[in-house]
Amino acid sequence: MTTLAVGFGTGSWKLATGVALGEWLVKTVLFYFHEKVWIQIVGIRGKVSGVIWLTGLSGSGKSTLSTRLYAILKKRGFNVIRLDGDELREVFPATGFSRQDRLEHVIRAGALASHLEQMGTVVIASLISPDKEARLKVRKACRNFKEVYLSTPLEICEKRDPKGLYAKARRGEIKNMVGIHESYEVSAKTELVINTAETSEDEAVTQILKLLPRFRFTQDHSIVKEEKNSKWSLKISSHG
Repeated sequence: MTTLAVGFGTGSWKLATGVALGEWLVKTVLFYFHEKVWIQIVGIRGKVSGVIWLTGLSGSGKSTLSTRLYAILKKRGFNVIRLDGDELREVFPATGFSRQDRLEHVIRAGALASHLEQMGTVVIASLISPDKEARLKVRKACRNFKEVYLSTPLEICEKRDPKGLYAKARRGEIKNMVGIHESYEVSAKTELVINTAETSEDEAVTQILKLLPRFRFTQDHSIVKEEKNSKWSLKISSHG
């Protein structure tokens, strides 16, 4: 319509073509910046998927932060789900607490997280996951994996002891307690390290949320792979 109006109004079709081209360029640029600003304001929402893996000792704050993150992202319209290590044990009741049992538990949780991610979900996983090799396998299985290590010192976690596990471990009532009987292995690569003894809950949540813009996505909503050979096939068994 603009081209016709200018053409008939001025009698110059060359001018009309130039005006139309300029109008198209302006609209394209405005549309681009509108989309960029809109994403910053409301988030990418349904276009994002990935795995936020909260790891650390019992009592370090994993469940607390995962619950907060889930509520915030759900309210903002993200497709999000929580995977809690203890709750997953109810799904796989035969899972034990030996080093090998824990490793297999992490691998099962990672396989589930990877599957949910491929379905377009932001997964917030909270597991002690003390074995760095197991976490590395989960990283390679996922397309967009962000590890958040809660480095809260053992003495602080023991003072909190929300489930009374440390007290039982000190009395010899339970074995294989990570931090006392079993070591926690720190990863060589971690996207974020938070000591919840020195960082408030609100600040910790804010820091983790800043990882979300780093989740890359394409127009067809599929995540761009961050590393080659990220495929990882695994049979999920129901026994530890």
